[in-house]
Amino acid sequence: MKEEQKLNSEIFRESKIPAIRTFKSDRSKYIKEKSVSLIGLASRQSKLGNTSKNTLYVKKYAVFLFVILILGAAVSGFAWFLFREKSSRQIQPPVPALSKPIIITEEKKEISVESGANKNEAQKIKSAVYLLLSETGGLKKLTSVSIVEKKGGAKKAVNAADFFSLLEMSPPNDFIQSLDGRFMLAVFQDGTGQTSPVLIFKIKSYEKAFAGMIEWEKKIFKDIGDVFIVNGDGGDNFFKDIELNNKDLRVLENDEKDVILVYSFINREFLAIGSSVSALEEIFRRFSLPRYLNL
Repeated sequence: MKEEQKLNSEIFRESKIPAIRTFKSDRSKYIKEKSVSLIGLASRQSKLGNTSKNTLYVKKYAVFLFVILILGAAVSGFAWFLFREKSSRQIQPPVPALSKPIIITEEKKEISVESGANKNEAQKIKSAVYLLLSETGGLKKLTSVSIVEKKGGAKKAVNAADFFSLLEMSPPNDFIQSLDGRFMLAVFQDGTGQTSPVLIFKIKSYEKAFAGMIEWEKKIFKDIGDVFIVNGDGGDNFFKDIELNNKDLRVLENDEKDVILVYSFINREFLAIGSSVSALEEIFRRFSLPRYLNL
């Protein structure tokens, strides 16, 4: 019996298999065989745990960015919709302040012309002035005629240079350069049946404007007479100086000694051209009263 137990004991030792196998024993064996310490294992497990946390953080950050992008796209789309809605409601852009009459008038008219100078557009302006000049009688009043140029769906105020081009006028270059672009076309009714067209220009150089007008006197009747529809013919007559209420005027008379063109500078800042002395007298009066100024 003892010999049998001794034999079993020897067989058991030779097999080198533990009687009870546990996770602890396996880990101890692995550490011993691989020379891995417990601290190393803990470090590896910690790294695995951090990797898992980093992956979760990246996923959360990606979701956050996705939400931000969606919200940004939604806001941009809404803003674009509002802009488009506002643009569709705006029938046409406002006309620049350049077309605002220099002085306040009792009535306002507007003439729309197509882009580019041609005889049809010039005729629109001449016809509008002619109709206003035909309104004889009635109360004393001044009517402004604003000229705007249409290009596509937009409107642009016509400046002085454009006005000359539309009506094929050719003032001296010095005179055109002396203007700041703003001008006013009007028709004055004196209440007695007499009417007169008036042009008012804002000037930036009095010296150039004065010299330019003296030069333009030689052919201004030919340039402007067709628009003003003045009575008579300037012929070979020359402008001369007259005085009105301490104001210096230059007048052109026809053969019957009737004034057909007159011009004068106002405070060296404006130039007024008309077909009657009474028209310029009214312009002087309005410039002297602040309530009429629309500068």
